[in-house]
Amino acid sequence: MERVSAPTMEAPQDSLRVLTNYFAKRADPNAGFTAKYYGKILEQKGEVRTFPDVFNVSNDAEHWCLVRAEGPADVRCRDIP
Repeated sequence: MERVSAPTMEAPQDSLRVLTNYFAKRADPNAGFTAKYYGKILEQKGEVRTFPDVFNVSNDAEHWCLVRAEGPADVRCRDIP
């Protein structure tokens, strides 16, 4: 994966909505979380290139999350040790 944009304070609202729904389904609905937007990265699988949004999410743990809001929505998160 390669970073293609600099960190910014303005997260894409579609991606933020997908991320919020993802955590709402997997956590206590009353528990909050914070998300910091880091920009887009280039992700290439074979000939297919995508540009998911990258978030650092804190709730009961720290996670890096890749979010695709276009097409079928997709969220992939990995815990930060």
